[in-house]
Amino acid sequence: MRWSEYLSQFNLVIRFRPSRLSTKPDALTRRWDIYPKGGNTGYATVNPHNFKPIFTQEQLAASVRATVLLFPSLRAAIVVDLDTLHQDILLALPSDPIATKHISADGQWSTDPNGLLLLDNRIYVPSAGNLHTRVLQYNHDHILAGHFGQNKTLELVHHGYSWPSLCADVQQFCKSCVTCMRSKPQRHKPYGSLKQLPIPERPWNSISMDFIKKLPSSSGFDTILVIVDQLTKQAIFIPAHDTITSVYLARLFVLHVFSKHGVPSHVTSDRGSEFVSNFF
Repeated sequence: MRWSEYLSQFNLVIRFRPSRLSTKPDALTRRWDIYPKGGNTGYATVNPHNFKPIFTQEQLAASVRATVLLFPSLRAAIVVDLDTLHQDILLALPSDPIATKHISADGQWSTDPNGLLLLDNRIYVPSAGNLHTRVLQYNHDHILAGHFGQNKTLELVHHGYSWPSLCADVQQFCKSCVTCMRSKPQRHKPYGSLKQLPIPERPWNSISMDFIKKLPSSSGFDTILVIVDQLTKQAIFIPAHDTITSVYLARLFVLHVFSKHGVPSHVTSDRGSEFVSNFF
């Protein structure tokens, strides 16, 4: 059967309309059986799929069951987390120097019936393993905590626990929380724009200085002073000590840079104490 014969069975007539006479194609929104004219009430009767319920009976039953078991499940999870955490804290007390010093419970120190060491009626957490992090996670990342800020998290932790450098640990933990950094706006002053350093006129006219510290000891040295020429990218690696002073740094600079290349007109550094003191 030809295509024309097939179309003739449906009394279909195709006519060409120039683009300037055509309108926006909206055939799907103009069907008479779905959108009756005049805004009458026949819309629902010609659309029986609208009477289909959104949730099935099985889904509703599961939802009711989850609602009923929500609070017992959360309460059970909290009890298990706290019991495990307190048991690990109790096991770490004998190896902690602060806990062994005050284990006799004098002055502000006391013990509870479970054997936990208390400081001002707050559980003392030793610095063993990841106990500090687990306490912070329980009071910050827990589903009942809600990722509060530094002040409120510190208040929650300090309500039941205590250890040295608690404030600093809470501040660092909140700043390193990925969820908080993504969802909460940053209220600090906008950072300044980076500016490219000018191109030096000659070699060793502009240099950069920095330290690589905390390296394994080699021939008595544990730090490397790195001096780089900004134009030629030539680098000098000088062994040094972690306790280097500005006076000793000046001596290294005179020996390795000034004696060979003269005094540079521009020095880039991280403004460490060795650079901003008597050296410059």
